[in-house]
Amino acid sequence: MDFTSMKPNASSQAATCLCWGSLPSLEFDELASVAGHNGYREISITAGHYQRARARGHSDVELQRMLARNGVRVGVIDPLIGPLPGTPAAQEVRPEWRHFFEYQYVDCLTAAIAVDARTINVAHFLGDPKTPLDHLAETISEIAHKAEASGLQISVEFIPGTGISDFERACEIVARVRGPNVGIMLDTWHFARSGGTLDQLKGIAGSSVIEVQLSDLRQTNSDQPYKPMTGRLPPGEGELPLLEIARALEAHGRQMVYGVEVFTDETGDAQSVAASLARATARLLGASLAVKK
Repeated sequence: MDFTSMKPNASSQAATCLCWGSLPSLEFDELASVAGHNGYREISITAGHYQRARARGHSDVELQRMLARNGVRVGVIDPLIGPLPGTPAAQEVRPEWRHFFEYQYVDCLTAAIAVDARTINVAHFLGDPKTPLDHLAETISEIAHKAEASGLQISVEFIPGTGISDFERACEIVARVRGPNVGIMLDTWHFARSGGTLDQLKGIAGSSVIEVQLSDLRQTNSDQPYKPMTGRLPPGEGELPLLEIARALEAHGRQMVYGVEVFTDETGDAQSVAASLARATARLLGASLAVKK
């Protein structure tokens, strides 16, 4: 399979994905419905979303029909953490995060195949920053080899303070794996926090990015203590050069799907939250993406 051809259907608008993290309380059916109603082309889910949907009695066929009715697909299964060396045991992390560390490759693979996802996202969330790069690359290589047989991509997400701490380190892992189905998940929040630059994305390394998660940041707050899954702003409402990042990625010839992942402490109706994020993203990207100067 030619993984470089795994693109969303062409459209005059930038393709967007409603990431589960923007509405973490929603289940599979609710996420699909809210996303479709507000013009997103995709959703991302965890393996747990799929497992709970099946536990409620939905078959794989019913889940596919549910997606089709709402005009969306599942793009990314996110995250796969547990198999990576240097990550804490599930019982050692906060209860609300524990399930992320319990998902194994087979859980993510089963979900991905059932809903025809494109990518499984691997993250070293809370991982030991001293974990040898060789160990991480070896494990990700094994995962990627298995995924390739099922027609799936593997994205590698970098998170400051972990063994995959920045864009450069993620690029090194991708280079060592050398798999045609392996690339980088660019989370713009982590990119900013780790000192990423536009020149990195404009260079050859930028072509390794296969998935994107958009959120914004006010640089004046960047010196605040980092609390995972908090403090993010809707795209275009902070100070990050998100449009320039998008243009740099598109210049490599890959049509990106822009996942909107805005963890927030704000409460509100799911439809209103999804609509507000969709409007913010459309204002940011909109027709401007077509003007690549």
